Amino acid sequence: GREWTTFTTKEGLAHNSVQSILQDRKGALWFATRGGGASRYDGKTWKTFTEKDGLASNVLYAIFQDREGVFWFGTSGGGVSRYDGNTWTTLSAEDGLAVNRVPSICEDRSGLLWFATNGGGVSRYDRGTWTSFTTEEGLAKGPVQSMLQDRKGAIWVGTQGGGVSRYDGSRWTTFTTNDGLANDIVHSIFEDREGAIWVGTFGGGVSRYDGSTWTTFTTNDGLANDIVRSIFQDREGAIWVGLSGSGVSRYDG
Repeated sequence: GREWTTFTTKEGLAHNSVQSILQDRKGALWFATRGGGASRYDGKTWKTFTEKDGLASNVLYAIFQDREGVFWFGTSGGGVSRYDGNTWTTLSAEDGLAVNRVPSICEDRSGLLWFATNGGGVSRYDRGTWTSFTTEEGLAKGPVQSMLQDRKGAIWVGTQGGGVSRYDGSRWTTFTTNDGLANDIVHSIFEDREGAIWVGTFGGGVSRYDGSTWTTFTTNDGLANDIVRSIFQDREGAIWVGLSGSGVSRYDG
């Protein structure tokens, strides 16, 4: 009855530093590692995919499965790798991706893929056509850390130092500390059931945007730490905020 079981390279995991986890449609778990490529675990057997198999780089940031079931891997320096279950393809700056460091991937409602890059803004991929959005288009400045599509279809992008930007399909709107955001270094973005956007910042706590007003919660309000790494809402509606070095704080609102 051990509640925790640990899997390392001894058991078959590619590398002991795991950056991102995904469960695919068939139920297998995928682990994107920082140096060993990607490992798939079906409950019994481990299988690892590396540069030898066609992965662009063994240093992975992000893993994503699109609605067609295709896997996408965001790498550090190698661009994006696509795996359809049989064939590996790499899409890089040579193909139209803004920059080859991709920390986050998401798919919008129309099936277009969005790639957050470290240093080149955001790139959108539409069946062979690339569109990149940078500060020139109105995106906040700084490396992109997180991305989210809200229920209205808008894309939210959190940056390291430039705040958070929202794309409504035609234009970008940027929110910074001047607008009421807690801090301009953004690590995570989350949408709650009511459609409010929660932004976790590095040093300013967490900010909630209800569509018109920003409200910030910090250690003064009971948050254990102002360095926020992640945000989640449970079935009862409570907001859980993952912190750096101080555990987790729950908000019952």
